[in-house]
Parts: sequence; structure tokens; C-alpha cells
Amino acid sequence: MMHRRHDLKWLWVVPLLLLAGLLAARLLNADILFVDEYWSIRNAGGDRWGPLSPIGIWQQTANGDPGGMGVFYHYALAAWYALVGDSVFALRLFSWIFGLLTIALLYRLADERLGPRVALASVIVMTGSAFFIDYMHEGRAYTLLAFEVVLCVWMYLRLRDARRVPPLWQYGLLTVAIGALLYTHYIALAVGGFLGLLHLLHVRRNRNWWLLLAALLLGAAAFLPWVGITMGIIERGSGEVTRHETSMQAGQVLEQLAHTFSNGNIALLLIVLAMAVGYRWRRSGFVWGWLIVVLLAIVIINVAIPFMVHARYMIVLWPALALLVALGIERMTVQQRYLRPLILSIWLLMGVATSLTPDFIANVFGQIYRAPAAGFLEAIDLIDAQKRDGDFLLAHFMPYETTPFALFPKDYYFDPLGMPHDQPERIGMSFAQGDNDYLRDVESALVDAQSIWRLTVLEVPETNKSGVVDYVLRTRYLQCGLVMQRNDATLALYEGIPQDPAAIAYEAPEGTISLTVERGPVVVDADLHLTLIWQLDEAIPGSQYHTSLQLIGPDSALATQLDYALPDQRPASCVSSTLPMGELAAGDYDLFAIVYDAQTGDRLAYEGDDKALLTTIRLGN
Repeated sequence: MMHRRHDLKWLWVVPLLLLAGLLAARLLNADILFVDEYWSIRNAGGDRWGPLSPIGIWQQTANGDPGGMGVFYHYALAAWYALVGDSVFALRLFSWIFGLLTIALLYRLADERLGPRVALASVIVMTGSAFFIDYMHEGRAYTLLAFEVVLCVWMYLRLRDARRVPPLWQYGLLTVAIGALLYTHYIALAVGGFLGLLHLLHVRRNRNWWLLLAALLLGAAAFLPWVGITMGIIERGSGEVTRHETSMQAGQVLEQLAHTFSNGNIALLLIVLAMAVGYRWRRSGFVWGWLIVVLLAIVIINVAIPFMVHARYMIVLWPALALLVALGIERMTVQQRYLRPLILSIWLLMGVATSLTPDFIANVFGQIYRAPAAGFLEAIDLIDAQKRDGDFLLAHFMPYETTPFALFPKDYYFDPLGMPHDQPERIGMSFAQGDNDYLRDVESALVDAQSIWRLTVLEVPETNKSGVVDYVLRTRYLQCGLVMQRNDATLALYEGIPQDPAAIAYEAPEGTISLTVERGPVVVDADLHLTLIWQLDEAIPGSQYHTSLQLIGPDSALATQLDYALPDQRPASCVSSTLPMGELAAGDYDLFAIVYDAQTGDRLAYEGDDKALLTTIRLGN
């Protein structure tokens, strides 16, 4: 009966995996593509850059990836794309899956080496890591890397401590796993060094030892074709002054590791690790070796060639730290067993709360801002539905200091629109310091633009450079208002002053009111969008006349309506409007514009009628 209960302990892992999955899944569509994720899609031959052949992926990774990702990640990603597509969601789902696999395999490793209680505790600790949860939605190799590290350590220890010499194919699998690990990210070289040192320190030099040595060496030898490329990455890194200036110092490496793993509770982490020191070394020694050897390698290499610009490079240490924290808690609660679930619950709850608090990840060393996706993507859809020749898009979605990191995501999202685009804080990658110099750069960039779309992510701060851009827009274009207004983003439209006579003219006692359908109407998500330009003679009294936009259905019934006062701007004004349509039956709908006196209700005439037909819209098939 006890054996059956032991076998079922793994069932406790299921709700923890569900919790980790839910915490990370809520992030999959939360923010827009990050610059590194752009390279994940491109190097694996996704979207408009593929599909690529295996040789093409090799060459693209070797020559085009600025982040040092290995080619195995891109091969795996290309296979994934072939199965599920190459959207941003699919890219991040790949990381989400390997994050869950890492947690599950960690339980297996800990269960076999340290017992089921420590195994379950390590899973709770990993699930309670807000940093790891966040990287389960990052479209890069980090969760795959964590999984491969746990896989290699688990496979090595199983083979090393086997009572009988395992079949050769199992050594072959270890070779493949080592090769895949090394080809995933250059930081894996430190893990490979740890496994080699762990093996050399093993006393029993029997046939199994030599077979394991051969498996490790063959895995390392498989990496030889990529050594030159890795050296090129190191050479580039040694010559990057900016990276040297922004890289962590040794103390910062340790502080960031402790801070990010512990959800900011460094004191608690140190107490638990101190308790883990006293755990039986014969069983826990490999975990300490994992942490110390890999961490020392990172610190020493970073001193020689600064590369630690972010804590994510240390994610290979997350499983080791989870095991050590679990060991420390196990030892702390030997006499008071009731404390064990209490401490683990506190750790998990703190991790969940931190995961739900965006400020924690936002304040991690080297973290670059990522705009929320919902309003950003809705704005792109609206632009795509209403775009035309002569449009220019200005998108403010990155703080001024990090605008260079927005270049590739900007191209990813906006190139398909087929219009020129830029960032208002850094038009033309201008480095002009004064307002007058920047004004010249803005005017030069917009010289041929007939219309301007202005997408603004509201939480991103603006500098005086945005003020310069707004000055140009106010003085050279008509302000049509907001096409979209959300709590995370807005989309404004600016149209050029019309030069041609208006197509529609209403006769008022004081003069003529002219109307031009400048853009639309188009239907997007059950809303009808259109932009009208009004021109009022000088004698027309301000605010006296209103317009009523009416959509009449095939049964001659009013389907929807929008009224507003004509803007009192001369010589012209622009108004972008949205008419909610709801669920309308299929058929032809006529859109009319009526101009009336707001005081008397009298309608103005247009070609003998009291309304002007703007267009006919067909809904449904």
C-alpha cells in the first residue's frame, strides 16, 4: 500500500503544472513582439522570411542572429512552425511547452536522486518563480535550454549510477542531448564543462565510466562545426563598447541571480540555501556542483568578455536553485514537519503574486520595455482596413532611450501595411539634440506624406521630440480626431488640406457647406469607420449646423445613426467617425449625410434632396 502511495505522489505535480501553465498562458498575447523574438522568427524561416532549408537556417543563424542563439533552437522552431504556423503566439507557445516540460522533468530528476518530498518541493519552487513563468512566454530558447540542462543531468546520472552497463543506444541518446544542448545557446558550454568535471571526479573507472566519457566527448565533438561561429560571437562581444558599459559586474551577477530567482526575497533564499549546505553531500553534491561550476564560469567569462546584460542567461541555474531550496526546506523542517507545507505555500503564493505584478519583471536588470499588444494590434487592423497611397505611420511604442530596439519589431508589424513608418521620438534614426534640428529632420521625413496615422501607446513617456512632431502635424495637416481610443493605446488620423473642389455641396442661407468623403467607409469588427472633410464658407455661423450620418437598410429602416456639430474651423476641418453597427442582416445599406440647422431642425438641400448619398455598403454574401 505504501508503494502505491509513493507511486501516486507525482499526481500532485499536475495541479502545479496547471498553475504554471495558466500563469504563463495569460502572457502569451499580452505584449507585442520583442526584438529578440523577431530574430527567432526570422532565423527559423518563419513569416515572410521562409521557409528556409536546413542549410539556410544554419547560415542565417550563423550570420544573422545578434543574440548568440544556437542553430538547434531554430531547427526545432522551424519544425514547430511546420506543424502549427509561425505566428507570434505559436512562437511563444513553443517556449510555454518547454517550460512545462522542464518543471515535469525536474520532478523526475529530483524524485530519483533526492526523494519524492524534495521533488515535489522543487516543482513548487519552480512554479513560484515569476521570472521563469515570464520566460515561458518569451519567444527565445531559454525554456528549451533549461529543459535540455535538466535532461542532460538526468540522463547522465541515470547512466552513471546504473547497476548494469546500459545498452549503447542510451549512451547515444546522451550524446545527442549534449549536442542539442551545446547547439542551443553558448551559455550551455558552461553546463557542458560542469558535466565533464562531474564525470572526471567520479572515482569508479569501469567500462560504464569509459562509455560515458565517450558519449560526453562525442557530444562535445559534434559542436566543433559551430566553434568558429561561437568564437565570432565572442569576438563581436569583446568589441562592443555598449555591451561592456551595460553588462553586470560580478556582484551584480550574484545579486540579480538571487533577486530574480527569489522574487525579490533574497534574505529568505539565503537562509534556505544555508540550510541546504548541511544536507547529505553524497546525494546533493551534484546540485551544488551544478550551481557553483556554472556560476563561476559565467562570472569569470563575464569579467574577461562582458556579456551579462540580463539575468536570463542564468536560467540554466534555475533547476539547480530549485533543488537546493527544496533541500534547504526539507532540512529546516526535519523536526517540525508542519512548517514544510507552510514555507512552500508562502514561497508559492509570493511567486504567484509577483508573477501577477508587472513591475517585478519590468525592473529586472537589462529588461527592455514591451508595449501591451491589444490596442497596438487593433490599431494596425484599423490602419490596414483604411490605408491608401500617401499614408505615413508614426508609432510611439518604445521609450526614447531604447528606440533602436524597436526597429525590427516595427518592421515586422508595419512593413506588411505597405506604407512608410517611423517612431516620432527617433524619426529617421535622428540624433538631433535641439528642437530646430529635429524639426528639420521631421519635415524632411514627412515631405511626401499626404496623411499621417499617429499610433500612441499611452504608458510610454514622451519627450520634447514628440512635441516637435505634434507641432508639424498641427500646422501642416487637418486633425481628424481619434480613430481608436483605448486605455492602453490611441490612434489618431491627420489628413492633408484638400486642394480639389468638394464633391458634395449643401446650400445654406449664409453660403455653402462642402463635404468630401476622405476615407472609407469601411466595416471593421461590426463598426463602420469613415473620415469626412468639411469646408464652410466664412459667413457660415459656427456650431449652427449639425450633420446626421444615417445608415438605411434594405427595408428602408434606420440601421444606425451618428450626429455631431460641424467643426468651426476654416478653411477646412476633418472628422473621423465610428458608427456602431451591431449584428445587421445581409443586404445593401445606403449611407446618407444630412446637414441641418441645430436650432430649427431644417435640413439643407443638396441637388434637390435633403440628404446626400455617400455610398452603398453590402453586408454579408
